Amino acid sequence: MSPESACEAAFARGGPFWHLYTDGGKMEILFASPEDFLFGITLLGICCASFPGCRVLTFSLMNNHLHIVLAGPEQDVRAFFEMFRRRLQRYLNDRKRYCVLDRSEADLFRIPDLHALRNEIVYVNRHGYVTRSDCTPYSYWWSAGIFFFNPMAGLLPAKPFQALTLRERRAMCHCREADLPARYQVLAGFDTGSCAPLARMLLAPSFCAIREGEGYFRNAHQYFQRLGRNLEAHAEVAGGSETRSS
Repeated sequence: MSPESACEAAFARGGPFWHLYTDGGKMEILFASPEDFLFGITLLGICCASFPGCRVLTFSLMNNHLHIVLAGPEQDVRAFFEMFRRRLQRYLNDRKRYCVLDRSEADLFRIPDLHALRNEIVYVNRHGYVTRSDCTPYSYWWSAGIFFFNPMAGLLPAKPFQALTLRERRAMCHCREADLPARYQVLAGFDTGSCAPLARMLLAPSFCAIREGEGYFRNAHQYFQRLGRNLEAHAEVAGGSETRSS
């Protein structure tokens, strides 16, 4: 079986696939600080644990919106977002920030084919760093894109989430119920530079299906070739255009 045939077969087995996103033009600031972003990533992990029928392939959190590429039944995907929306709203309310993340603000696009899935993954993975002149594909920490085809990712200092104290786990989850799967890892004592604080962060590869996401590309070269394409072509991907899969 050729590499392309293997990717097509994986796509046929793995779906349905979705791009869930919110419109930044309609939203107030959701993630205003590194602490907010860190909680957003932890919350994605919590939702993945709560809905094992959903597999998050990648994501990108922006100040006023978010993008998630995931697989699973539509009802599970919608329930996944509803839990994320509800918990994030409670977090914001607790901080006296009364912006509203309404379920109607989320768009859910079904990804029709392998070509479109590749475009959606690349679009989401490049979404953060193209808006930040101080970031590269491997330094926008609020996206799973930094882990795609990155051989250095395995060198990050990590420890099991369950190895944290109960107080630390509750602080990360912002709730008293702070029990996550044993496979979940946190970034421990690592200076992530200007894009993030010295803080523990839930590592995306421990709850995202990143290796699966990589498997929808023939190889790393194909992925990076698409990552370097012009932004205008990819801007149509999440803009509601009929040319999404082009």
